[in-house]
Amino acid sequence: MANETICPRCGHKNSFLKGFLPDTCVCRVCQSQLDWREVPGAGPDCRPLADEAVTQDASSEAGEHGP
Repeated sequence: MANETICPRCGHKNSFLKGFLPDTCVCRVCQSQLDWREVPGAGPDCRPLADEAVTQDASSEAGEHGP
């Protein structure tokens, strides 16, 4: 499911665009205005995160918790 955003309100994929208010994304389908951190898989630009960013986040989290 990498490289996709999913609206937590209506379930549509990749339907976000940058909102008028700072740090907000708007779903084109249901018109929900959400903070970009509330959108699974989204970056600050309301677009899906790249595979490299997702991989780096996962590896950094694993390093923090260590064996």
